[in-house]
Amino acid sequence: MRGGIALASGVALVIGVAVAPKLPALLPDAIGGPLARWLSGDADVDVIGTVATSVRSMNQLSVFEARLFSIARTSDEGWFKPLDTTTYVIVPGAVRYVVNLAAVERRNLNWDPQTATLVAVLPDPVPGEINVDGARALVIVDGVDLASGDQREAILQKSLRVAGDDMKRQAGQAFFRQAARTAARTALTQNLAAPLVATGLKPRVVVRFQGEAAIKG
Repeated sequence: MRGGIALASGVALVIGVAVAPKLPALLPDAIGGPLARWLSGDADVDVIGTVATSVRSMNQLSVFEARLFSIARTSDEGWFKPLDTTTYVIVPGAVRYVVNLAAVERRNLNWDPQTATLVAVLPDPVPGEINVDGARALVIVDGVDLASGDQREAILQKSLRVAGDDMKRQAGQAFFRQAARTAARTALTQNLAAPLVATGLKPRVVVRFQGEAAIKG
């Protein structure tokens, strides 16, 4: 077989948000009880420390998933022009974006009891491992297909590697990072507000991501 493999194109489709679990279910009595007492007037309870512990318990929070597609093209020159072939391998895949909350510290949170405002500055969502779905790859051969089974398998495996690299590039694009950030902000705002709402407060929760702004106050 002669010729090389090239990336024909890469496209991606956002398919939605992986909604995070509600925070109250993650709060043991040892945390929820002291938090409720603090909100009722017990100033001895460290609310920032309590909320930080609750946030860290969410660990690697999956907030967004995008479905990706890539098309790899392999050209092969035959002994003469009519025997030239081009193989297109259309490869689907997906990537999930996660927020690593395990390292959240007190300095990432700020609670203003006067305005009932909680400000959280959290790590940006990042793409996880690319899931290349080789089982659903579609192979299209343009020309007279004279390749052996081993040759076709070699083209497929090389195309899957090329497609995986392309999907990794796609996942790092600003469009997807911003979409993941928007989804993460919605999920985290709800999760952070939930334990405060459960005690009767109507908090205003502001979620920012590192690099957007520093906590003031």
